[in-house]
Amino acid sequence: MIKKILFTTAAFLACILAAFAIKAHAEELEITVESSDGYPTDILTDDDFNTTDYYRDGTTITITAEEPIAYVYIKWDTIPGAWKLKSNASTQTLGKNDFLHELVKVESPSPNVDIEIVEDHTYIADIYAFSSGDLPDWVQTWEAPWEKADFLILSAHSDDEILFMGSIAPTYLEKGDYRVQVAYLVDFSQEGVAGVERYRRHELLDGLWELGITHYPQLGEFTDKYSKYDLDEAMSLEDMDAVLGYVVRTIRRFKPQVVVTHDVDGEYGHGQHMVLSKAVRDAVEITNDSTQYPESASTYGTWDVPKTYLHLYSENQIEIDARVPLDKYGGRTALEVAQDAYRKHLSQQWMDFYVSDGYDDYGDPSGYEYSFAKFGLYRSTVGEDTGNDLMEHLTPYSEQAPEEITEPTEETSEEETTAEPSVKPQPSGVKKWLKIALIIVAVLIVIVIVLVVWSAMVRAKKRKLAEERRRRRMQQQRRDRNR
Repeated sequence: MIKKILFTTAAFLACILAAFAIKAHAEELEITVESSDGYPTDILTDDDFNTTDYYRDGTTITITAEEPIAYVYIKWDTIPGAWKLKSNASTQTLGKNDFLHELVKVESPSPNVDIEIVEDHTYIADIYAFSSGDLPDWVQTWEAPWEKADFLILSAHSDDEILFMGSIAPTYLEKGDYRVQVAYLVDFSQEGVAGVERYRRHELLDGLWELGITHYPQLGEFTDKYSKYDLDEAMSLEDMDAVLGYVVRTIRRFKPQVVVTHDVDGEYGHGQHMVLSKAVRDAVEITNDSTQYPESASTYGTWDVPKTYLHLYSENQIEIDARVPLDKYGGRTALEVAQDAYRKHLSQQWMDFYVSDGYDDYGDPSGYEYSFAKFGLYRSTVGEDTGNDLMEHLTPYSEQAPEEITEPTEETSEEETTAEPSVKPQPSGVKKWLKIALIIVAVLIVIVIVLVVWSAMVRAKKRKLAEERRRRRMQQQRRDRNR
């Protein structure tokens, strides 16, 4: 009887593990895609964001698979506005977050799912579909931008945040529950020095995702311009009041504890790097003054940034150790993570710049002058650094009591409110394995408990049998003496 109980328990636990294993892995489904306008749709399934096509208002795109579609993942090439997903009798209105890479959990999974375009001339790059379960790590399950960020990384262009500031995110995401927000100056979907480069926004998202950033970035508002070595010339190409207002608004929006931006000299002298660096230096002096750019003060409230760092700034400089293996990144170092992230910027691999901490493989200075690990404290309201920590003297928002977090002086306007993400983030690969490991440990503990109980019962039964044999021997001995 006991053996049957043991075997039944083990079989039940094995079924639980098997069910979990099945759930843990969603499969990418082979799909066919058709458009109601009759135009070819091959580019939507070629896994290449460089090939895109546009669809008019009212167009329906039908996705078909051999089994129910539980998730749809779309790489839009332009922000789609509100759009609809139809499955069986269910209709979902989506696009409220303005995510370029958007994952949607289908409310009513079906082998046939319809995308209904609402905005005219909506461009799409790629469409993917998945069965139920935990999604692959490469699927970007973006969350809305942070309301309050520990770090605000202000980058002129996509890839600058990796080349020059890419040590920060992996280092601090490894250390604890830090909030890292990235915001850009330039919008590559507008006409710039190299024309319209919408593909760079896909590279931007792929690079951030590789860095471990899961909260959607603030995309830029300005066109790509180029000048070199001369700040005055660079400023003459920009509406500096608009640039400063944008930076002030961005800081007030995210209320960062630490702001990090470009070198005063624009690293290698890039004019827009210098412009952004100057705008940040000017902005941190006025973001706490409601009379300066009062519209954003009314929307978000004012904010005095506790610490502001500039890349390569020589005063009170710290240097992040980017060669420590990071558990959350599978043992990769911050240097390796940033190098992998930069490789996502396929169009920029011809450049002379690369991700480096300024040392060679032997730990000796390499002579590379744009280390992504060196920052200087430009301004502080909490005192000078005494260690090698950008968050010194500060408490992460995740550890602050609600009353410690400063609220805006005015309520956020309805237009600026960011909607909730379509899908909650999936666990990372490390978290999945941790979950599996915990379940296995729990199962082993249950089995051990059953074995211990079984062993105790067996020993008790043996003792009872031995006592019964001893009692019978004594009775027999008494009968023999009586004879």
